[in-house]
Amino acid sequence: MVLLFTFRIAAWMLGFAGWYDSRDHHSTFMFYFQWNHWYAYGPLLWFYFRSVTNRNFHFQKKHWLHFIPAFWVILHSLAVFGFDVVYQHWMIGSDFPAFHGTRDPLTDVNLGIYGFFKNDLGPLIVLVYFGYTLWKYRDYRRYIFENFSDTEGMEFQWLRNFLIAFLAAQIISLLFIIVYALSIEQLSYIDHWYSYFAWGAIVYYVSIGGYGAHPRLDLPIEFEKKKEEPTIEINEPEKLENKLGEQLSAIMKTEKLYLNADLTLSELAKRMRTSPSNSSKSINQFYEKNFNDFVNAYRVEEVKIKLMKPEVSHLSLLGIALECGFKSKATFNRAFKKHSGSSPSEYLKSQKTF
Repeated sequence: MVLLFTFRIAAWMLGFAGWYDSRDHHSTFMFYFQWNHWYAYGPLLWFYFRSVTNRNFHFQKKHWLHFIPAFWVILHSLAVFGFDVVYQHWMIGSDFPAFHGTRDPLTDVNLGIYGFFKNDLGPLIVLVYFGYTLWKYRDYRRYIFENFSDTEGMEFQWLRNFLIAFLAAQIISLLFIIVYALSIEQLSYIDHWYSYFAWGAIVYYVSIGGYGAHPRLDLPIEFEKKKEEPTIEINEPEKLENKLGEQLSAIMKTEKLYLNADLTLSELAKRMRTSPSNSSKSINQFYEKNFNDFVNAYRVEEVKIKLMKPEVSHLSLLGIALECGFKSKATFNRAFKKHSGSSPSEYLKSQKTF
């Protein structure tokens, strides 16, 4: 995807460098190379999102249907290049009749209805794909907080930021297209600077953010997994929620399952001999929390208890947090602030005043 984004920016940079107006083979290259791949951006991102949010995802034959418009545009460009450049110019030896002998009028098929399909409809389709992926990302965030006690390495915030930034850049591009359509005179390379600058920023962010993300393939993420049917059938849902809520409280207090940093909703459900859906519903209704907040609340309270014990005075605050089930300083600070209303350091200061 980064490579395809780079093609779009390269077209503007090379044009700004004078390749379009050089009236030689550079101009020919600029006219016949396929710079924009609008119809590939959306499917590439969508299937990347599905692959990192579901460890069991496999690309199937039916998924290629999403790329039919992208392949059609590429094949059309290759056909035009093959006929104009390879056959007529190289094999037959005919000169190019248009634009100072650098191209054939056949390249003008990019205008009209085909031009709308290739250059104007594509950006709108990208918006649909990216908007839908952003919407599903919100569902994914809800899924991980309802199923995992530690979401470190699962949130992919850089992906969310990329989607938002891309949508902003795409809106800028669409504004330029609208201005171009309404303008009597064509916009120059300089006039398009802001549009391509936004795309350049996107490429840098995707390159750096994506490289630094390092998605963990071993995480048990099954975002697309179908919800299990309840294993306990009780006609009164409220009675079931209360029963499971009380059972949850007893298990967490006696067995201290929250000390397991990798505790998941499925593991908790197995211990309770019920389904994950029943466990999640009871936590949401009985405690008015998602699974992540439910478990981290116990961990925060465990940290507070340990801070009062002299035998752990040799441990750092982070060391105590790790013993209580947290896996990172960032997660600990965020959870402590959320459940206590103050940072760990502020809490310690308040305790020393008594």
